[in-house]
Amino acid sequence: MVEDSEQFRKFICSTLGERPELQIVGEDTDGLQALQRADELQPDLILLDIGLPSLNGIEVARRIRKLSPKSKTLCVSQESSADFVQEALALVRWATSSNRMREKSY
Repeated sequence: MVEDSEQFRKFICSTLGERPELQIVGEDTDGLQALQRADELQPDLILLDIGLPSLNGIEVARRIRKLSPKSKTLCVSQESSADFVQEALALVRWATSSNRMREKSY
């Protein structure tokens, strides 16, 4: 879970922690920490805030694709900027297209 708002991060982790099939393996507050932890832990899923200090979530998501290619990333944000939303959606479309191409090559 990567979220700079401690209150929101604790709420999400607490809520997810109630599900026995889920395990929270790390919490970070900025993009650079998230990259290091993703490389270290190779998690199945990364919940990623878009508006992070030090490195924004969109750039973090791009880099995570290379560091931890099997990890799925779910972006969360209170950001309402059209530019941010378009960039996040473009990133998802790219990842989806890349996955389809990899699936077809097998």
